[in-house]
This record gives sequence, structure tokens and C-alpha cells, in this order.
Amino acid sequence: AMSTTAPPSPAAHYLTLEDFLTDFAIPRSTFTRWRRLGRPVPAFRRLPNGELRTTRADVDAWFASLPAEVAS
Repeated sequence: AMSTTAPPSPAAHYLTLEDFLTDFAIPRSTFTRWRRLGRPVPAFRRLPNGELRTTRADVDAWFASLPAEVAS
């Protein structure tokens, strides 16, 4: 039988700021401080309704750009 599962919504490729912060357990205040200090953060785009979105690809690129360290 053919699967009737719907294809993933295009919206599934986008994350809200809250999604990103939750995924990485980063407090909003820390994210705000990083931006103020010019630390690297994923690119977010503002929607016409004022909400912010980033792509999983942007988050992956941001994460890959961070220096790798050996856990002590």
C-alpha cells in the first residue's frame, strides 16, 4: 500500500528564535548579549509580522563555524 504521509511542511525547515534557544539551552539574555558583543549567531530574518526565523542550514553553518574543542 502507498503511504499517505504528507510531505514535510516547508515551515519545518525554519526555526523561531525560541526554537533555536531551546535546542541549544541558551537563555534569551545570553543570546542578546552575544549579539551586542558581536559574537557569531545564526542569521535570522524578520517576517512581515515581526517574528524572527532562521533556517536549519543557517544554524548548522553557525554551529560548524564554532571552534572544536576537546572536552576536559
